[in-house]
Amino acid sequence: MAETWTHTFFCLADKDEDHVPPPERSLALQTIGLGRKRITFPDKNGTHEDLCETLHSFYPPLKDAGGFQILRGFRSKALQSIPIPTSGYSVKFLRTESGLNQAVAYVRPLQTSIPMIELQDSDKVEAVAMEKCKTCETEIPLQDLARHIQCCTRTQPVSSFTLEVPSSPAEDVIVLETVNEPVAGPSGYPSQSLIPASTSTVVLSEPAVPTYRDYVDLICPDVWSDSDNEDLNRAIEESLKDHPCTNLQDILLSLRKDINTDEVLRFNINRKNVWDGTIRGMRRPNFSVKKRIDIKFTDDDGNSEGAVDMGGPMREFFRLVLQHIKLGPMFTGPENERVLCCHAPSLRDNSYFYAGQLIAMSILHGGPSPNFFSPVLYQAVVAGADGVQADIGDIHDPETESYLLEILGAQCKEDIDRAVEKCANLLSLAGCLRTITLVNKNEVVQDVINWIVLQRTRAQFERFQEGLRSGGLLDAVQSHPTTFKQVFLKCDKLTAETLEQLFKEERSEYGSNKYDQESEAVCHWRDYLLETEMGITDVTLEEILVFATGSDSVPTLGFDPQPTVQFLYDSSRYPQANTCANILKIPCKASYDDFKCDMDFGIKNSPGFGVA
Repeated sequence: MAETWTHTFFCLADKDEDHVPPPERSLALQTIGLGRKRITFPDKNGTHEDLCETLHSFYPPLKDAGGFQILRGFRSKALQSIPIPTSGYSVKFLRTESGLNQAVAYVRPLQTSIPMIELQDSDKVEAVAMEKCKTCETEIPLQDLARHIQCCTRTQPVSSFTLEVPSSPAEDVIVLETVNEPVAGPSGYPSQSLIPASTSTVVLSEPAVPTYRDYVDLICPDVWSDSDNEDLNRAIEESLKDHPCTNLQDILLSLRKDINTDEVLRFNINRKNVWDGTIRGMRRPNFSVKKRIDIKFTDDDGNSEGAVDMGGPMREFFRLVLQHIKLGPMFTGPENERVLCCHAPSLRDNSYFYAGQLIAMSILHGGPSPNFFSPVLYQAVVAGADGVQADIGDIHDPETESYLLEILGAQCKEDIDRAVEKCANLLSLAGCLRTITLVNKNEVVQDVINWIVLQRTRAQFERFQEGLRSGGLLDAVQSHPTTFKQVFLKCDKLTAETLEQLFKEERSEYGSNKYDQESEAVCHWRDYLLETEMGITDVTLEEILVFATGSDSVPTLGFDPQPTVQFLYDSSRYPQANTCANILKIPCKASYDDFKCDMDFGIKNSPGFGVA
């Protein structure tokens, strides 16, 4: 009996489509019987005819498209055509020679686009066996009936049922409504619609949790990357089974319980050379990530500022040290999507380990989040370097990228030979200098990409990952990869509205003279935030937050205490701040122009933390 082969396919409708469809179009394709499907071929060594027969059975409209092409996606969302062999695509070719690996195979009509209309009954792929629940008298797909029975407590017939996904308080409840007169959908299930919860919706008390893949497959085929690494998706799915969606702050607070507040770890830091003082402190025998951190900054004369660290200096320290890690020699790539790079002195000095340890400390001790990891680096942290496939978009050397694109774009043997000659040294270093043909070129290029992004820096990555393990952080990240994405990946920029809501205004008694002055100052303050967001002032929103709290972003654990705005009357022209107490004092001015000028000057000339 022949062995089977199962792979994920995604059928497009437009013969000219050259990019991965966005979520809304993916959903539309699903509703007409196209889109993503997990397809099993009866024979893993099947011929072209076997491939066509199986694909046409899952995608009937493809029969009239005049042939099809198979493509794969890249992180840039562009689709790259896989060359068609002389004998046509076959199951064996896609499995062993196409370079698809675990990536989604996009199927595109060759001559005629597929109309975006509902399939007729005769074109349904398969019927869904239904059975009525004796408790609620609702028709339920037979394969879901056992799970439904465990949850169903309804004694009267209803027209809908709800699957409630365990989530954090901020997450929406997903509701699936079964239509009274079902019309078979793309995979044979009754049509279903996403609806908001209402009084007519029945929420089950102990619902079974739909799998991670159920939602991902329906809404967005490219959650992690266009290469759709199956190993990573499976790891995430398994982790979600064992660890239901958990509030991020709850996870971090449980890790913080191990911090001993009675023992203090002192760092003496010169802002102009923050890394030097940091490493000295971490190399002392008494260093531990589980001790309370105390930061003493020194001025240009080498004298301590003398502040008692109640949180402000610590937040500023972590902001400065994370900025050094991000922009230093250990990372490369776009500013907010960095990947590890080779730097021999940093590896020799164990700096990659220290960098991981400092990132863990910042997260656990209430410092800023390291929102500069590229998606592929975060995937590697979660699943390991061997469990991830990088994309050509993760290569940040334009010359290297052009070499690999030239190989991918080769249409004949002469084109490949010319492209290979240009990058023979690179191929040799990557261990990929072998006979390259139109058939195996995608596979070779993928191997080179993985070597450049993941394997070349393997030693650096392992030390960095070991540092992240400090305080139990890495284990928590690997157990809750979706929850921690907001900590490591690029975050939204600060907005005026965010800061306005973040800072609580402490006002005088209503009706007093001071209250009237404060009302005018609040108006100036809010206008100042709006103009800062628009780029009209001399400062940024991040600089305002740094001035008041020492941090350029809202920490994962939030600010404690909550930042407040207080008011200065005749005592000072310029704003003042207490970064330990998260207090910003703004001047009361009769003129907005004076207010803006003095705020700009005070914030720009602040030495670090404290009074401007």
